[in-house]
Amino acid sequence: MADLKLYLDQVTNAQTAVQSIVNQIDAALQLGTPEGADQALALESQLDEAIAKRSQAEGFYNKIVNAMKTTDLLQNFVPVSETSNAPADEQDKPKVLNLSEYNRLSPRERLAFAKGGGTLEE
Repeated sequence: MADLKLYLDQVTNAQTAVQSIVNQIDAALQLGTPEGADQALALESQLDEAIAKRSQAEGFYNKIVNAMKTTDLLQNFVPVSETSNAPADEQDKPKVLNLSEYNRLSPRERLAFAKGGGTLEE
């Protein structure tokens, strides 16, 4: 998976630029003069550009995140170990039995023997 920090930094920088312009507009309006109002209005085009850049950066970041998502959830997990699915006691059982030994097994043990790849000999 790619590092998303670079993409998120672009969004953060764009948001910082928007906030800086908003602060300049606020400072100009706080002057309470017609010149301050004119300064604030003059910054409107810069604010529009900064907002557009931020929206573009956010959209690009979201596209990257969505592209990195997988529909196969199992692909996101790493197996803990390479172990057999059979219980430990079944691994030690013999794979070849004669007919009399097989007949002494319970039905469950016979099924486990057959599923475990066991074979019969006469």
